[in-house]
Amino acid sequence: MGDLLLLYFVRERRAVHFVARAAAAAFFSGEMAVAANAPVRPTQWWTYITPPVAIPPLPFAHLKEAFNGDLVMRGRAGRYIPV
Repeated sequence: MGDLLLLYFVRERRAVHFVARAAAAAFFSGEMAVAANAPVRPTQWWTYITPPVAIPPLPFAHLKEAFNGDLVMRGRAGRYIPV
């Protein structure tokens, strides 16, 4: 709860356009994907978020730089920016 979330858009945008905070502790659910009609694996970690705030686009290249050039956006969600 309270983590800063960068909402990244794929395809043409390829950038973070919004930020939000996790408003609740994450929870594991197989029912949320069905309820959201989301094209994801049936079991995922979910959380509720605060209203998203628009920011100037933060391109993938800048995110990759923050990860010391090593950022793969496939596989699993939840990446922590190294200190």
